[in-house]
Amino acid sequence: MYPNIRRFRITISREVFVKIYILLFAVTYIATELFSFFDIISSGVFRVFWLLFLIVVFVFFRFKTPQTYYKPKFIDICWFSVLGLLAILAIFTPPNNYDSMAYHLARVMHWIQNGNIEHYPTSILRQLYYNPLAEYLSLHLILIFGNDYFVNLIQLFALLGSSLSISLIISKFTTSKNIQLLGGILICSNPMAILEATTTQNDLVATFFYLSALYFGLQYFNFTKKKSDGLWLVLSLTLGGLVKFSVWIFFLPILIYFTVRNFRAVYHIAAYGVLAFLFFFTPFFYRNYHTFGGVFGPSGDSKLNIQVLNSTFNIQNLYSNALRNLANSLGLPFNIWNNIIDSIIVWLHDIFNLKIDSPVNTYREVKFKAFFGYTEDNIGYFLGFILSVWALILLFKNWQKLKPARLIAFFCISGFLTFSFLLKYQPMHQRLLLPISSLICVWFALTFSERQLRYFTLVSLAFSTFLIFVNKSKPIWVIEKTARNLLHQPPNMLEIDKSITQKPFIDSLKLFYLDQNKNFNNSFLIKKHLSENQKKEAYLFLKKKNLLNTREGIFKQSRTEQYFANKPYLFEEYNKIKSILEKDNCQNIGLQIGFDAMEYPLWVMNPHKKFEHINPFPELHFPEKQESFDCLITDQEKLTYHPLTKQKYTVGEMFVIIF
Repeated sequence: MYPNIRRFRITISREVFVKIYILLFAVTYIATELFSFFDIISSGVFRVFWLLFLIVVFVFFRFKTPQTYYKPKFIDICWFSVLGLLAILAIFTPPNNYDSMAYHLARVMHWIQNGNIEHYPTSILRQLYYNPLAEYLSLHLILIFGNDYFVNLIQLFALLGSSLSISLIISKFTTSKNIQLLGGILICSNPMAILEATTTQNDLVATFFYLSALYFGLQYFNFTKKKSDGLWLVLSLTLGGLVKFSVWIFFLPILIYFTVRNFRAVYHIAAYGVLAFLFFFTPFFYRNYHTFGGVFGPSGDSKLNIQVLNSTFNIQNLYSNALRNLANSLGLPFNIWNNIIDSIIVWLHDIFNLKIDSPVNTYREVKFKAFFGYTEDNIGYFLGFILSVWALILLFKNWQKLKPARLIAFFCISGFLTFSFLLKYQPMHQRLLLPISSLICVWFALTFSERQLRYFTLVSLAFSTFLIFVNKSKPIWVIEKTARNLLHQPPNMLEIDKSITQKPFIDSLKLFYLDQNKNFNNSFLIKKHLSENQKKEAYLFLKKKNLLNTREGIFKQSRTEQYFANKPYLFEEYNKIKSILEKDNCQNIGLQIGFDAMEYPLWVMNPHKKFEHINPFPELHFPEKQESFDCLITDQEKLTYHPLTKQKYTVGEMFVIIF
């Protein structure tokens, strides 16, 4: 029907792609735990393993999938163009998300150095007891290729897998290929999904497992009734839990629904679920229990425990958390709008005499404030909120007609409420809620007309392309620099190198900024109610001190500089540390740094050197090691008075001590 040059041969189905990605994580887990048991984690072992594995797969297995011809549509081309741009960005820019620098990738470097994944002394305890599956795949990629060029692709393929899973879920309720396609692509309307797709965070991986579990759950309980689909459901849920426990929180209402509807079917696969849980979680839980005395990490009464669950579970905390979690999606780059949102949320608390920042249901007593973020940690989903309200109105107007949409809406709302009921509020919840904010694309696809979906999707693709260019962590175009120079606006928050914080400078700065050093090192927050003239004065003052243009686009930075995109002033400090280590020929380096320090760049900038944390928590149980260090890197000044100190260097907020 179409010329061959315009036809694409489809040799792999959507479901097969989803299954392959699930199996990739399962095989990665098994290989990692097995090789760790024998202390042989290394590049050579992993390369041989994957080579043999691929040979076996291609020799003994054949995927039987229908071979059809498909003419790509304009919207397909747009979607694959967005994925292509993301792939280029993922490969040619390094991972630089702050969590990745502190623990996602830092833990991987310790595993490589130790040859196993056993717990080790560290002051950044998240490296130990946070769920490790996504980082296992990062470990394999870094060892196989000898660098971190491809680790960002894990989340990008999870985005693609999530898109396909959404389309598969939609296919259970409509035969329209167009609606399935548009619903799957609509995930690009979620800015968090686009920004996370080029990072080594794990929220998109968790989203993929959540959506694939729902698809196989629908298959098993409502359609095919095949036990094989039940097993894929079990595998998706188990591996999803190894990425983030929040996957189970979101899936709990769905599991209850399936159990009530078809208890016999749940009973038939329950044993497989227990076996899968024991098989995949026993090693991880054992390591946690041996180190912390609890399978989930530090116990509730430990001073090391960071309380993320609400102190009490009641309707009041659910109400407060749900309001604030919703408000996280509503921030816009307009202070007037954000202040209105603040006032509404405060008023909704006041009418029930609720404290808006109560420690009972607020993570580390962080203050609620509506704001506009555009990083992979805090960007909201304003369009999703608007479309959800619209879809809810249509749902009530067409209650009988939109039965499938009712079911998916129930899954979305009940998952969100369960999450808010259990977990304390924090501003970063937008990324944890990514599974729910992705599932609503199914709800939209089953509610809106095809014409409306096409319009939403095209707008979303255009916005996604713009977002890729202005990504704050990987900017092709530094948009805030352009806007600031045009409008003469100073930044709302400043993080300043300690070396320039002399008293005259600080006194001048305090005319416009509030000192935040009680909570953050060398951080300053702009004063409220500054006039436009005062803001212009602040802008000119900072411009004179060369403190405005702290970030550059990716084409003006080396790959090493880009690791510091979120803390640009630290690049020079880490460079100085590198020079000191080379000058004094330090090979065995001790670390004692803060719980949130940027550790990973130390490994990247100082290859072939050995880094080990000096155990700051004597109550924890780590293997005994007799190590002698050439030097110590620390941010604690009291440690600089060691009796064996030969030389001490001060580098910003860090100290390098030579023994």
